[in-house]
Amino acid sequence: MTEFWFIRHGESESNAGLPSVSDHSTPLTAKGLLQADHVAGHLTKPPDLFVVSPYVRAIQTAQPTTAKFPETPVQTWPIQEFSYLSHQQYHNTNSKQRGELSRNYFKQADPDLVLGDGGESFHQFIERIESTLEMLHNSSEKFIILFGHGWFMRATLWYLYKYQSENKQKKEFKTAIQNTMPSLSWVFGMFSLFERLKAKKIFAFLLFSAAVQIPNGGILKFRTTTSRRIDLLDFDLTHLPEELKEITWINR
Repeated sequence: MTEFWFIRHGESESNAGLPSVSDHSTPLTAKGLLQADHVAGHLTKPPDLFVVSPYVRAIQTAQPTTAKFPETPVQTWPIQEFSYLSHQQYHNTNSKQRGELSRNYFKQADPDLVLGDGGESFHQFIERIESTLEMLHNSSEKFIILFGHGWFMRATLWYLYKYQSENKQKKEFKTAIQNTMPSLSWVFGMFSLFERLKAKKIFAFLLFSAAVQIPNGGILKFRTTTSRRIDLLDFDLTHLPEELKEITWINR
């Protein structure tokens, strides 16, 4: 069995509403750097492996923690953010300016739609999640820390709830989500409605994502099992002072 923690990067300039040259190069703000320091202070034992997204904001968030445990190997995995906009659409824009482009993408509800160079489809995004979970299942390490992104973490939760293979596992995972994130309880009733209406899965994903609030620096803790199930252990914000837990629509 492997315990793995997904840690969301600290506040980025994009989260703060500032323009970004590109999705992958957006750095942390001063607040984001503080959140990264608190993450490092929270860890008292070295993991067997660090996994870091290739995006700058995740790399910067990981730096204080990897420096604290220099003997632990660091690997880059494709756990970067859901990048559905093209490089051209993202270039030198802020989140408000990208809002209409984002709404237009999701309105089309086409899971295979790719908007241009640098963009990916919803199916390609989910394939990255599947690949990551498979690598975690097959890992020989007992404790892994992953520095990633909000969309990726929320989509992992959604995927595990929707696709845990057996009904009992699904119910147990639902209970774990409700125990760690009580505000999500209402979502499952909406899921049932969506299924009865045969709504497209991208809309169910959006509903779930809108309800899940993971502040920058938040930690989702999981464990793989010998039956190839993944259990949700905890949603941890105890390491963040109240002033660093603030979350807005932009930085969700």
